[in-house]
Amino acid sequence: MFDTSKPADCGDQAHLVCRPSLIVIAPETPARRSEVPCLAELLVNTIPKRYSIAMTYLRTLMDVAALQRGFVTPENARDLGVPPIELPKLAARGALDHCSYGLYRVAGYPSQAGDELVKAVLWAGGGHISHESALGLWELADVNPRRINVTVPRRVRREGGSTYRLWVDELPPRDVDEHLGVPVTTPLRSIIDSAMAGTDPRLVRQALDNALRFGFASKGDVERVRSEVDELVLA
Repeated sequence: MFDTSKPADCGDQAHLVCRPSLIVIAPETPARRSEVPCLAELLVNTIPKRYSIAMTYLRTLMDVAALQRGFVTPENARDLGVPPIELPKLAARGALDHCSYGLYRVAGYPSQAGDELVKAVLWAGGGHISHESALGLWELADVNPRRINVTVPRRVRREGGSTYRLWVDELPPRDVDEHLGVPVTTPLRSIIDSAMAGTDPRLVRQALDNALRFGFASKGDVERVRSEVDELVLA
């Protein structure tokens, strides 16, 4: 099963909000959200006064960082009027951590369960955790995917390598959800996608049984999906 309890390297429950090139993970609890501006002010105050422009940029970036677990991207910076080149400069001054290509995080921001999944969505420029990664997030089956699966609405100009596996599909609203602050495909959609991608039939059956047991779907819907996947891969 995908381990969402392991802290990420480079967290608050949320839902995905998409704008033209801005993705924010909006906190579900106002109390948690209020903690981030406080952290931001502490970080801003550590920057020497002579770097007044950098302080202004950092405060501006906090508007987004506060909504997506402390993460910021060059696209976020551009949308907020901050030159993307300022991100590595802020990292050099210790205000941001450089997590991976095109992804930064507020220095000292606490790691939380599911951070790696949120990072995957931000890295992909949007989308939803899917396939076996979604089965693990929903705790439907004892899966252990080697890469994090993300379904995106359009192809991205980058390779996931050994970390991410991208699927391209324009998911309808009925097939997407949010769970533990992570944008994800619904349980039944996750099961169907996994079955079609070649997941072990025993794990598919386990996921179907758990979807019913956990109340994620009605018996009729589970049996309908069971029939569909039986025709595809379980016959």
